[in-house]
Amino acid sequence: MSYISVRECLPGMLLGKAVTNTNNGKLLLNSGAILNNAIIDRLISLEIREIDIADAFSLYITPSQKMGIHIENLYLSYIDKYSSSRIEGNMSDKVIPVVKILKKLLPTICKQEKILDYCVQLNITSTPRFLDMSVLTSVFSGLVAGMLDLSLEQIYEIMVGGLLHDIGCLEMPFLIGVDSLVGQQELLWKEHPTYGYYFAMQNEFSKPIADIILKHHENWNGSGYPNGLSGEELPI
Repeated sequence: MSYISVRECLPGMLLGKAVTNTNNGKLLLNSGAILNNAIIDRLISLEIREIDIADAFSLYITPSQKMGIHIENLYLSYIDKYSSSRIEGNMSDKVIPVVKILKKLLPTICKQEKILDYCVQLNITSTPRFLDMSVLTSVFSGLVAGMLDLSLEQIYEIMVGGLLHDIGCLEMPFLIGVDSLVGQQELLWKEHPTYGYYFAMQNEFSKPIADIILKHHENWNGSGYPNGLSGEELPI
């Protein structure tokens, strides 16, 4: 048996040791209980941080499930780092409700198999920093979208687009992390948004998400790539 974070628990795991309420000592769960989403959410709401799980059941966690746990923790870490849970800690009172929206969207983002498969590939292909920066881009994009009073659907699409914006790089892993690109290397690299666009469309992501991926290196003044778009040709 081993202690793990409640946020890392998955439905179907077997509780190795009884859980009690740290405030009043009341028994919450007996050892041997099988976890489900409702139980996990309840433990989180009671601020139970760690529980004892039978080791054997961790064998049933797939790489995608582990990645889901990992990126959700990354999201929460970056959201808490760059926004305050106290009104006086932000320059705008709108930040706290926006953060609540972002956290509400996390389960949807962090449990989609096709998103998690991409994150697993990215983590294998590149350094952990590349995945970290993708999550960070998603967080900042979501915060800005929320502050602009965009719809829940738009905020979701912008966050997913931020997370997947460099997905086309998986078609050219030998160029990831190269400091100085020359000749054909640079020309190929500038096509990674196009590769990412077609990946998104083939995997049935929405057109707005695919457009974010395609146009994330375009600049307002037309100096970007791959198509040199400018001004209102760029999506929000």
